[in-house]
Amino acid sequence: MRFIFSVCFVLLFSACSSNNQREDNTRDNITDASAEIKSECVLTAKSVRSCLLSSTDDEIQITVRLDSVSDGEWVIKNVELQELGNIQLITGSEAVTLFEGDSLVVRFQDINFDNRADVAVSTSFGTPNLYFDYWVKSQQGEYQFVGNYPDFKIDSNAQQLISNTKSNAETYRRQVWVWRGEELIER
Repeated sequence: MRFIFSVCFVLLFSACSSNNQREDNTRDNITDASAEIKSECVLTAKSVRSCLLSSTDDEIQITVRLDSVSDGEWVIKNVELQELGNIQLITGSEAVTLFEGDSLVVRFQDINFDNRADVAVSTSFGTPNLYFDYWVKSQQGEYQFVGNYPDFKIDSNAQQLISNTKSNAETYRRQVWVWRGEELIER
C-alpha cells in the first residue's frame, strides 16, 4: 500500500511539474511580447501619475493632472499627452473624483480601427462596471474626445467594440458598438 501511494505521489508530482514548466514557458513568451508593447498602465492619485505607453508604431507619455479637493480626495483636471515632442492637454468627463486608494487605468490602443493608437482613461472606481473616457487620434495627430463608455473588448476582425456591464445582481447587458464615419454607435 505504501509503495502504491509513493508511486502515485511521484506520478502526480511529475505531471504537476511538467504543467508548471509549460505554463512558465508560455508566461515568458507573453512577458517578452509585452515588454515591447506596453498598452496599459495603472496610476494612483497619491504617487504614480505618469506612464510611458507604446503601440506597434508609436509611443506616448501620459500624465494625469489632479486638483486636490480635500485630504485624500482629488479630481482629474486634465490629461497631458506628449508624443513626438508635441504636447496636447485633453479633458473628458467632468468631476471624476479619485480617493486615496483608487487606481486609474490608462490605455493606448486602437479603438476606431484606423491603425493609430487611441487613449482611454478610467473614470469609475470601486464599482462593478469599469468606465473609460475615450479619445481617438485624428489624421492631424490630435486626440478628440469620443465620450464615456464601458470597458471595451476590441474585435478587430469584425471591427466592433463589445462591452458587458452588470445591471443588477443577476443581469448583465452586452452591447456591441460600431463606427459610422467618426461617430460611435450602438448596434
